[in-house]
Amino acid sequence: MVFLSLLVSRLNHYFTVIIGGIQMLKRNKNNAPQREKKGQSTVEYILLVAAVLAALIIFLRPGGVFQRAFNESVSTGTNGMTFMANRLATSRP
Repeated sequence: MVFLSLLVSRLNHYFTVIIGGIQMLKRNKNNAPQREKKGQSTVEYILLVAAVLAALIIFLRPGGVFQRAFNESVSTGTNGMTFMANRLATSRP
């Protein structure tokens, strides 16, 4: 569960940063002289999609950061349960 909450908080942070950056770019564009915006918004969406895909490829690949953290969390939980089961089994007469 700790891994999932860490994953959700990290993804929330990354998306907040990306969205905040896009809003800042849009705010700066509003102060600039008026130009054709259709092509610019298309490029922004393409860059956003590319950034999200790159993040997914980097973090969710086999053997990646999140998979290792997940495996370590599962291993720690399993080892703890095994240890407690062994303690209970040996504590009874």
